[in-house]
Amino acid sequence: MPASDIIDVSVRDPQVDDRLRFQDRTWEITNRATYSNDKGYRTIEWCCETANIEAYLLKEFEGDRPPRWFFTRWLSHSNATIDGSSIETWVKKHPGQTPAAIQYQGVLYTYKDKTEGIYENDELGRQNKITWDCWDMDHRVNLAIELWESGRIDLYRGSYAEASNFILLNAPADHPFAQLQALSTDPQSAMGVLVVGFFLFFLAATTVPFEMILAWSLSLAFAGVAVLALMQVPALTVSAVVLVAGGLFFFGRFAPLTTVPGFVTALGLPLIFAFYARWYGHAEEHRNVVQYLAAWTSAMPIMIHGFYIYFHYAPGPRTFSEMLMAILPAAIVGGLGAVIALVIISEDAGHGHFSPGASG
Repeated sequence: MPASDIIDVSVRDPQVDDRLRFQDRTWEITNRATYSNDKGYRTIEWCCETANIEAYLLKEFEGDRPPRWFFTRWLSHSNATIDGSSIETWVKKHPGQTPAAIQYQGVLYTYKDKTEGIYENDELGRQNKITWDCWDMDHRVNLAIELWESGRIDLYRGSYAEASNFILLNAPADHPFAQLQALSTDPQSAMGVLVVGFFLFFLAATTVPFEMILAWSLSLAFAGVAVLALMQVPALTVSAVVLVAGGLFFFGRFAPLTTVPGFVTALGLPLIFAFYARWYGHAEEHRNVVQYLAAWTSAMPIMIHGFYIYFHYAPGPRTFSEMLMAILPAAIVGGLGAVIALVIISEDAGHGHFSPGASG
């Protein structure tokens, strides 16, 4: 896709039928609405759908503060409780009151404030709505309960994000780095681009044997994509580097696929990274990036170790099958690591339910 077709929402607001790239997914924008009150609070919100998942992108205005962007997903509130009771039961027993906290899937979200306003869109007209905003302990993840005048209750979970994280895929762009901006959120595409780039560079600039060019191209591309990925989640840099360093040390003593300690370590490294990313709160927003980095923590040291054994101990002349044997363990473990990470960071999401709005 040409760079002229990719911009972020800081360039222009989304429109219905746009395609939005966020959280490693492509969303279709299907509706637009507003939510406001006479105290100066106003949001524009766009319904975003992919497969059977419903989410909302909000552009929030309040006073003289610059607008902020917020992304939130619909959740089933069967797993949410207030003081041990379901949300519906608590609301009926305490009309007009607000809760001290809400528990969802074992996490406690503390009540912060309430917003009352008018929700309006072309399909539903004007409706009164009350929103309770609750936050986790680090004040990074928001859990919002919406109380509609019809009596319906909706639950959403989301967080604030920079405008540059929301990429519009089919809108004219007027800045030269839009393609790189989008590529940095797609590790698989970036990997292919860098492998080809490094391969052609070494092929043209050196007289190094083909096998050495391939080894350097794969290694540098693998590491280069990790750098791009870590630019999306810099808080995970230390953990990723420490795990890779630990893998280099451990796989020098235990083969990853032919020894029990090595195999346990090969699967344990992505497991640890994925759990840490989930605990730190980056797994939901950067699903593909976290998957790639989890696989990288194990596959990168295995690849380095495989190439070291290949070039130092494999007798010449070497064959292509021997080169594959140097690469194959990293590929196998990387694939398993990505699957492990996906299982860990997967979360429940709204399925088959499309409500008229969400406001954080």
